[in-house]
Amino acid sequence: MNAIIDFFSSFTINSPLDIVWLLLRNGALIILFPLFVKFAWDSWHIYINELYHHHKKAVLLAIDVPKLTEQSMKAIEQIVTALHGVHNGPDGKQKHWTGFVQDSFSLEIVSIDGYIQYFIRCDDYSVDLVKAAIFAQYPDAEIIEVEDYVKSVPTHFPNQTHDMWGCEFVLAKHGMYPLKTYEHFEHSLSGTFADPLSDLLETLNRARPGEQVWIQMLITPEGDHFREHAQHELDALIGKEHEHKTSWIERISDVPLQTLGAVSDAIFADGGVGKPEANSRPPQGPNKLGNYSQMSAGEQIVIQEVQKKLGRLVFESKIRFVYTAPLGKLDPGRVVLPVIGAFKQFNALDLNQLVIDGHNVTAGPVWFRVKQRLDSRKSHIMHLYKHRNNEEGAQPFVLSTVELATLFHFPTENVRAPLVSKTESKKVQAPSRLPIENPFHQFRVPTDTATPVPQDAHDAPDKDSAAHNGLAHSMKGLPPGIQAIRTLENEHVSKRSSYIPAAPTAPATQQPMQQPASTEHTSSTPHNLPLG
Repeated sequence: MNAIIDFFSSFTINSPLDIVWLLLRNGALIILFPLFVKFAWDSWHIYINELYHHHKKAVLLAIDVPKLTEQSMKAIEQIVTALHGVHNGPDGKQKHWTGFVQDSFSLEIVSIDGYIQYFIRCDDYSVDLVKAAIFAQYPDAEIIEVEDYVKSVPTHFPNQTHDMWGCEFVLAKHGMYPLKTYEHFEHSLSGTFADPLSDLLETLNRARPGEQVWIQMLITPEGDHFREHAQHELDALIGKEHEHKTSWIERISDVPLQTLGAVSDAIFADGGVGKPEANSRPPQGPNKLGNYSQMSAGEQIVIQEVQKKLGRLVFESKIRFVYTAPLGKLDPGRVVLPVIGAFKQFNALDLNQLVIDGHNVTAGPVWFRVKQRLDSRKSHIMHLYKHRNNEEGAQPFVLSTVELATLFHFPTENVRAPLVSKTESKKVQAPSRLPIENPFHQFRVPTDTATPVPQDAHDAPDKDSAAHNGLAHSMKGLPPGIQAIRTLENEHVSKRSSYIPAAPTAPATQQPMQQPASTEHTSSTPHNLPLG
């Protein structure tokens, strides 16, 4: 200690800047310079990434599917697989100069006043990809570009109008362990599919006027990096060993040790010649087969499920949940607990589980400025949700296309939540119990206009009782407060119904065929119709 004091006393120090300059002159710059370079490098990447995001335009698409759809879960899996087509491994210039960031999608299930709507948010140049993927599986679906619904709720808390509860979900184990997928919800004998989203949609359907429940799944296509890393983890779980490949640095550093070992053996061995013992065994190589055959039946099933996931396309994912209500009317016990319980359906104790991230939930602080810390968490989670932020918040995890199709899919025919937005089914004979008048039409926003239909909460009928008495059905249109911008048409369907092919033309050498007198409509043959 006295030596340090004597060292500083030998210099004239008049200010803290003199101390800094003294440390830099005596070698501190060697330590601080790498830290400065790392800080400058990270700051540059943050700047160019923000600049890249600034030039991108996001589009929010409302998706409605037919009521009586006969598509299986494979259709949703194909849609999610098609979204993986935006994956693009950037080169050095794109990554470090243009700030390229892998495009992502946001799959959202939203309940506004109890009316449920499915959304997909993407970049404007990915709209055709989403449109083609959905129309390929659901030709009669409706896709409407709408204004973002999140603008109706403030971002910062506390405020004078709203309160909220929110959280982010993470995986309890390594991402290579899958969640329960839709195959686990199908009866092995009857083939009946118990839709795991039915409980979630029923909870969202029970939201009261003024309440909004948002479920967001941010997905970013992932390349082969995850598979390579997870394969090593799987090999370690099985007990499979790999030969260690030594680098050139390790080989050079081993030369002195090998020389000393040879000298030691020459000095201390019998007669200077080392003779192996008679009962010594030759060195065995690494175990390349593993211990799979020695595992129990349950452990083997886990290994099989992990291998299935590693053989599928995967996405880096984030799942957020926000429940907001007018100030003083927030009821987490009625909404939050059922939603969390609905997500527990996808948990398997021997595989993986979705759990709430303790650092990204509007609950937890019980000491030292509890209210201020809770309000800060509310504002942070709301900010992340509104901006679909993929960099901040909880640690992202990896989900396969099958897992995402299980977590996000359109309601099947067995789901009875009445206020899920769907398109009208194909024209068939009306059922005998179909209601003539819809009691909730005054709350719905027509898709052919961008002006919301006014509503009065005091004049609204008892929605819960009407829903469970079978008086409400899935309705066409948008939830209240959402404005439509444009409707994306399925060109193949519209072209098939836009013209009627003309009768074949007679050869020039014959008299033209006389049209029947009863014909009311004639049409010329389109120039692009294939003939012959």
